[in-house]
Amino acid sequence: MVRVDLGLPSDRKQRVWQDAIAWHFGEADLSIRRPDRFSGRIVTLGDGPIRLVEVESDNEIGVRTRRHAANDTEEVFVVALVNRGRVEFAQRGRACVLSDGMATLFAASEPYAIRHDDPADVINLTAPASLLRSFLRAPHDHVCRAVPTRGLVGRISRDLLVGLADAARRDGSPASHASLQLALASIAVLLEEGAPSQPGLNARQAAMIRRCREIIAASVGEPDLGPAVLARRMGVSVRCLHGLFHAAGTTVCDDVLAARLESSLKVLGDPGRASLRLKEVAFASGFASPSAFSAQFKKRYGKTPREMRRDLLPS
Repeated sequence: MVRVDLGLPSDRKQRVWQDAIAWHFGEADLSIRRPDRFSGRIVTLGDGPIRLVEVESDNEIGVRTRRHAANDTEEVFVVALVNRGRVEFAQRGRACVLSDGMATLFAASEPYAIRHDDPADVINLTAPASLLRSFLRAPHDHVCRAVPTRGLVGRISRDLLVGLADAARRDGSPASHASLQLALASIAVLLEEGAPSQPGLNARQAAMIRRCREIIAASVGEPDLGPAVLARRMGVSVRCLHGLFHAAGTTVCDDVLAARLESSLKVLGDPGRASLRLKEVAFASGFASPSAFSAQFKKRYGKTPREMRRDLLPS
């Protein structure tokens, strides 16, 4: 178990927590707010190819870049179940927000961003891609898609993960590989059942959302991209478009902003575009002004664009 208590000096908390996260999930840029009041705990169960890692913390912003993942020798996936709180995930141009009882999948060996501003308890199940693919045919299709743990399979999946985490937290009871594999298989079925539709969407709505996001990704550099433009290109009314995104648990503006930020992050990490000025990066990603870009970027990733570029492209 790793524990960061209130009594630990503030200047050590960041280092201790960063090292603990790196040990369990790989190197990443990590920032915490209010370090004097920060506390966190990590409990691990399993020493085989599948591990359960419960992470409780007051807040954090974690960003893994291509630089961090460059030396990875094994492809690893993580199932994340939010047991308490609200957590944002972003990867592969997708973004999702998970609340109590929702799960998602992310590729730990690839760039991603995770953020929560308030206390959260996340139960993670890590597994090598080779093993996950024996249960889930195309893991990348499910990355960063929010799945509620409803229905029989959902309840079984959540109960398994929460029960294993409770045992590890309570008395450090060892879990057999079979127990962890059963939990992974259950989650895989849950993810398959949730595809291609998203929570609250029927097949037609899910297809429309996918098309909307394809348009957003292709048009991210357009400063006027918003509900009116997207509705016109989709051939629907603005009211219909807002209703569609509401059913998907998000908004048009949130999706557009997430796509702009993801685009800018890719540009900042591209050595071939290192000569671009930050205002050029802002305009290329569709932001109306460099100041708006900087403010939204720091809010999402915990660093200014200049700081992030310095980390992504070390001299």
